[in-house]
Amino acid sequence: MLTRQPLAFAWLEYLLGAALKGLENFVPNLSLSGCDALFTLYTKGTSLMGKRKRKLSVKRLPVQRRLQFSTEGEYFDLKTLFDKLNAEYFRNALRGYTITWGRRRKHPPKEYFVFGTIQEEDKMIRIHPLLDAPFVPTWFLEYVVYHEMLHAVVPEEIDEYGRRRVHTREFYRRERQFHCYYRARRWEDENLDRFLR
Repeated sequence: MLTRQPLAFAWLEYLLGAALKGLENFVPNLSLSGCDALFTLYTKGTSLMGKRKRKLSVKRLPVQRRLQFSTEGEYFDLKTLFDKLNAEYFRNALRGYTITWGRRRKHPPKEYFVFGTIQEEDKMIRIHPLLDAPFVPTWFLEYVVYHEMLHAVVPEEIDEYGRRRVHTREFYRRERQFHCYYRARRWEDENLDRFLR
């Protein structure tokens, strides 16, 4: 997908540029060129848009400043769990991380369920909001958070085929050190259907 994005952007810019070139014949003093045309439409004098400046998008802030984060759910407080696990298993080495409930969707997933994710670039851990439920044991939610925290400290590997592996032998070894590891894996197997529709 990343390899197609620049091409799509260039194609859109080309089409928009061609359309604007045609408009210049009909709208005097139209000031639009290149990438700026994708973000700001500015007209001077008499034009089809009238005498005003219209912004099509706003300046984007970093992800963590744009989104509202919530660590407190109805049943669990993720920050409290994160701090406890950070002290107990990581000697408070994970600094600057944000943990939040993910976005609630209209429908539960059909085929597979992602309990949590981590974005290392933003130091962001997201936990699926369906885990904020009265039937979910605290030790299972701790296991999910611990699993995501491990990704921050255990480096990924590239295998002999050039594929990236985030769940390495070292990762699995460290994961088994969680105090309820086997209990949590068993609970996951027995209750996965409750999270799927």
